[in-house]
Amino acid sequence: MKKLDFIGQFRAFIKLSPGRLDMKEQAVYVRLLGIWNELRRPEWFAVSTTQLMQEVGIKKRKLVVDVKNRLVEKGFILTRNTSHTSTTQFKIVDMSASYRGEQVTSYHREQVASQLVTIGY
Repeated sequence: MKKLDFIGQFRAFIKLSPGRLDMKEQAVYVRLLGIWNELRRPEWFAVSTTQLMQEVGIKKRKLVVDVKNRLVEKGFILTRNTSHTSTTQFKIVDMSASYRGEQVTSYHREQVASQLVTIGY
């Protein structure tokens, strides 16, 4: 599987987030994108809710959980929990094709839907 491109992902985020994501969602997504890049862009990576709370400056755990859920609903990330830990694993959804102007509307939805089925949503 080809690794996603950080710059392409960030450019796509800048193009696609206005009007779709509120400020908290943008802050959490950018932080997740940064962590993902620091870890050399793995397919899945783990970040605790506590870490996100501290790094983004959100004090309420429920709010961070709600923001993560909204990012999943809006198609920016996928999440899964492993049975052996309470830490959430994240997958950055490939948004760079949208930035390049490729036709991704139905394909992108199908790809995300198949990934959700694969991880048990």
